[in-house]
Amino acid sequence: MTTLSYLFGRCELRTGTRELLFDGQVRPLEPLAFELLDYLLRHRARDVPKDELLDEVWLGRFVSVGAVARAVMTVRKAIGDDGDTPLIRTVHRVGYRFAGVVQEVTPSAPGSAPAKGEGNARIGVALLPFENLTGDLSLDWTTLGLMALVGNALALDGRLLPLTVHEVSTALRTLEAGASVEQSVEALRRHGGVRHVVHTRIVREEMGFRLDYRLLADPGSAEGTVFAHDLIRLGRALARRLLGHLLPGNDGAADGFALRDPWAMQLFARAMQAAAESLWARAQCMLRVVLDIEPDYGPARRELERIEPLAGV
Repeated sequence: MTTLSYLFGRCELRTGTRELLFDGQVRPLEPLAFELLDYLLRHRARDVPKDELLDEVWLGRFVSVGAVARAVMTVRKAIGDDGDTPLIRTVHRVGYRFAGVVQEVTPSAPGSAPAKGEGNARIGVALLPFENLTGDLSLDWTTLGLMALVGNALALDGRLLPLTVHEVSTALRTLEAGASVEQSVEALRRHGGVRHVVHTRIVREEMGFRLDYRLLADPGSAEGTVFAHDLIRLGRALARRLLGHLLPGNDGAADGFALRDPWAMQLFARAMQAAAESLWARAQCMLRVVLDIEPDYGPARRELERIEPLAGV
């Protein structure tokens, strides 16, 4: 979802398109190796233990002892790390650390201008998992799935930098079960580095659905309600409302709910929910169906590339 890029050595890592460039040319990098490099770059200010990499990159699944070392070797080869002046340093009996000089670049979306008062900085925002108060367990996919769709919609504006579902889940895993909304907001601000956090509740109405939201900002806050006959339209309405709050004067034209087929849009949301719950094979199957319907839908293709190695475990 983010379009942040990292420049280091002879390389550029583009997180939005999941590409590694070496001397300006795209260099293939398998999804797990990409996630590993991305994680080391994001946490380059400290040593990253192997156990943490297994939790956050391999998502806790069982792998052989040498899996991390082999992945690091793959990354080193891809970025031209020959060991003379190591970009990735091995920390004995601990793990690894990215030791190279890094420049972060956050290009804006085509045609978009920086938000007033923000200069070239992008506005970080996080969506808390949606609360399903309908009493209908068949709608539990809205918790993270609809949240992912709204995040995708916000990310289309280059002035915004929403956290991914994985980044939100990682931050919230630092809390004990039953944590309050306030504790969740603080965890996202502390671990996700965002000032704006959105808390939502979905309720069934006689003619459709109602979503109550609070945009908890630092400083200030906003709240409101949107209505729609179905959940996909409800998410679209929320995304446009949030664009108006975060970027005053925005006309809400950006539409991250870009699939023409509403059923495919909901299926993509269900796939994102399944992936967040580590149901890799289920998510993989649904994403393939989405791409059969909409072959050019980039978010589905990128998510499928990310989870395919996991689905085979």
